[in-house]
Amino acid sequence: MSIIIKQSQLVNIEGSFDILIENSYIKKIGTNLDAPRGAKVIKARDCLALPGLINAHTHCAMTLLRGYADDMPLMPWLHGKIWPAESKLTANSIYWGSLLACLEMIRSGTTGYADMYMRIDSMVKAAAESGLRASLGEVIFKSEDLLRQESAIANWQGSYDNRIQIMLAPHSLYACEEQVLRQAVKIAEKTDLHIHMHLAETLAETKTIWEQQGKSPIGYAESLGFFQTSLLAAHMVQVSPEDITTMRPFQNQINIAFNPHSNMKLVSGMAPINSFYQEGFNVAIGTDGPSSNNSLNMFSEMKTASLLAKMQCGDATALSADLALQMATANGAKACRFEGVGYLKEGAKADIILLDLNNPSLQPVHNKSSLVVYSSAGSNVKTMVVDGQILMQDYQMTILDEEKIIFEAVRAAKALTA
Repeated sequence: MSIIIKQSQLVNIEGSFDILIENSYIKKIGTNLDAPRGAKVIKARDCLALPGLINAHTHCAMTLLRGYADDMPLMPWLHGKIWPAESKLTANSIYWGSLLACLEMIRSGTTGYADMYMRIDSMVKAAAESGLRASLGEVIFKSEDLLRQESAIANWQGSYDNRIQIMLAPHSLYACEEQVLRQAVKIAEKTDLHIHMHLAETLAETKTIWEQQGKSPIGYAESLGFFQTSLLAAHMVQVSPEDITTMRPFQNQINIAFNPHSNMKLVSGMAPINSFYQEGFNVAIGTDGPSSNNSLNMFSEMKTASLLAKMQCGDATALSADLALQMATANGAKACRFEGVGYLKEGAKADIILLDLNNPSLQPVHNKSSLVVYSSAGSNVKTMVVDGQILMQDYQMTILDEEKIIFEAVRAAKALTA
């Protein structure tokens, strides 16, 4: 299928441009391009074309628990509310909760995401039907959870034209026994898969690991071999200068998912983002789950990430709009191992969003990156293309049945929290 986007604007170039898409790739970017016979034409005058945003850490089916347990610290929130409710989850409820998340992400410009949750078959089914790009990991707590990993890898890795990637997802250092953590590292080395886990998230976690292991969470993770694998580390809030020294030799293997809203809401702290960048680590942005954020909106996450980084170091030039946008696109794609994604250029995968500039909050146009990061709320995402397939056009869903998904997800949520 050929698609041509006509007269769109680009972030760092003046003028209007056409974007020709063929066979899931961007074939040509130029002016006054001819549309191939039978091509789908998308009119994009007064629209800004961007690479789709990448949510580098979330728990999609937790849409069902959005607003269920708010204004609580992390550990009481997990042990007293979230984990008991999650024990009632079924494959069907995870499927509908995940689809609701996909619907929200399409509406707000996210074309790819890293999801750590339960029932991998339900996660894959929702991602596949949505048309989004996904890096999925079934959360690992116990030894029996490890037994399901090889079948998940065999069944789903690279499936749906390589839109679906599989990660190994041990929950955290504090929730898994040491032998489970070591076995996860061995499987990752054997299969050459990413590990996606929560790491150094809270002071309570740091205290527990120090008491049990005589090391910080970063030191313990290094001793277990996590940094010798390819790691997507979510949060990384409680990280000291000494920890960064420990991590430094492994900067090419460690990807960091910064989750500013969730970390603020749960009062976990703030990751030393400026230090990570100065050391050369790949830093992406995630929303965390919709029960702790309570949104999957990457536009608001970019803005908050930038503002927090400025406040953290007392420097208004820190984490610029351009850098925040890079974190939410190219850096996120790298963190999730989405090849050819995160860029708007010829030869890249056709994962594109169009922002409608006919909006009072997006005028006048002085600096396009600034508009995207500091002014856009995400509600002005007009059109989305992923892997050369139109998922939304002129605000209308083209694949998902929005009304049915909302109905079924609400019904599942009521059953879950009754």
